[in-house]
Amino acid sequence: MTQKRQVEEFLLDSENAVTHTLIGALDAMVGLLEARDPYTAGHSRNVSAIALTIANEMKMPKAQIEGLRIAAMIHDVGKIQVPMDILNKPGRLTANEFELIKQHPQTAYDAIKEIPFPWDVPKIVLSHHEKWDGTGYPNGLKGEQIPLEAQILSVADVLDAVCAHRPYRAQLGADKAFQIIEEGRGSSFSPTVVAAALRARERIVKQLAG
Repeated sequence: MTQKRQVEEFLLDSENAVTHTLIGALDAMVGLLEARDPYTAGHSRNVSAIALTIANEMKMPKAQIEGLRIAAMIHDVGKIQVPMDILNKPGRLTANEFELIKQHPQTAYDAIKEIPFPWDVPKIVLSHHEKWDGTGYPNGLKGEQIPLEAQILSVADVLDAVCAHRPYRAQLGADKAFQIIEEGRGSSFSPTVVAAALRARERIVKQLAG
């Protein structure tokens, strides 16, 4: 089959073409963020891999897992509006600086809310810093008010972030990462999601090491 014919057949399948184009565009967005901030290079992809491991452990439907994968890829794109000197500040953030960083879920939501995803990706991205006890942001959602995918994304985000080097601290390792989510079970994190992450700990540690 000639290349031209392959392209024609691909374009005939409009759903496939749109899906691949959309995913490519989103991946490019992540690449721009990572090029801007080398300290977070690979973070979104790592979070996506960990989140999918947890979701599979929870036996979520494949279609729902695909929505989670897309949300995990782009969960931090809103940080593109945060100045680099704040993102990578070596010392403690001021209250105003932290408030600026806290805007990134809303910024991402506003950027993607009109994209016709077959899943509620914008709401998942918006909610990934909500906490189980209602003390998170931006909307103070509590418990099952938080989309399940965002509950998983929250845990995966912390696991990777704690194991990564940052300008303001050295990497703390997998043991510390799992200690944090265990201590936050029922307060910061969903008990069900934490339990699934603990069951999948060996697989997740391999991903973190990779």
